[in-house]
Amino acid sequence: MRTFLTITLILLLTSSAHAETWYLMAADIKVVSNPHIADRLYQGSRLGPIQLTSQGKFPSRDGCEPARKRLIEEWRKQTPIRPGAWSRYGISSPSEFIRCVPDTDPHLTKSPANGETKEGPSLEIYLRNRRAR
Repeated sequence: MRTFLTITLILLLTSSAHAETWYLMAADIKVVSNPHIADRLYQGSRLGPIQLTSQGKFPSRDGCEPARKRLIEEWRKQTPIRPGAWSRYGISSPSEFIRCVPDTDPHLTKSPANGETKEGPSLEIYLRNRRAR
């Protein structure tokens, strides 16, 4: 019985130690809406860097994903991805610019980027050019 209690206690402690915070990260919609940005970020087989900033904090990925889907739908209504701009590189959905990221992601920066005053994590990403040959 004592061994069972010890194992249970260890499992409870390790599962709480591995609890992660998840961030809803998104690019600036004004940047994505600019039809010339994709051309400026073009680097052959990839596009970037694109700065994502935190839009919300969640206790789990399961909590983050519904908010991500809602934000993607909002962006679709605003049509930030102009025909011919990003689609030239095989990017046709706003989901490329909106992600759920754990706080353990090594690329996540928890201090303001580029001297910005906005608090919250940021992340630089590169998108794969799906039309590269």
